[in-house]
Amino acid sequence: MWLIVGLGNPGSKYLLTRHNVGFMAVDFMVKSLGVRNDDARSEHQARTINFKWENETVKLAKPETFMNLSGEAVGAITHFYKIPIEKIIIVHDELDLPFGQIRLKTKVAMEAITA
Repeated sequence: MWLIVGLGNPGSKYLLTRHNVGFMAVDFMVKSLGVRNDDARSEHQARTINFKWENETVKLAKPETFMNLSGEAVGAITHFYKIPIEKIIIVHDELDLPFGQIRLKTKVAMEAITA
């Protein structure tokens, strides 16, 4: 199983802000892949939905907490489903980068969540 987490903040105040780019990315994946929103559910302080990709389950998650507490949801999902760090992708904004630029990291900070 893979876990893709989009970070953001709940509520209409943050809906279309750069801070919610993770939520927007998950919503885009759901729409692009034709995944049924009816299959989404709340679990481990997150809204999740599963789909199959090349015979492997992928869980998309949007934590229902504010961004600074999202580690609780990510940690709970990771532990419950025994998802290895190598199969976790976190999508979030990075205010230190110019708009439109991306950065990829591996195993950073996730060790604290799964330890």
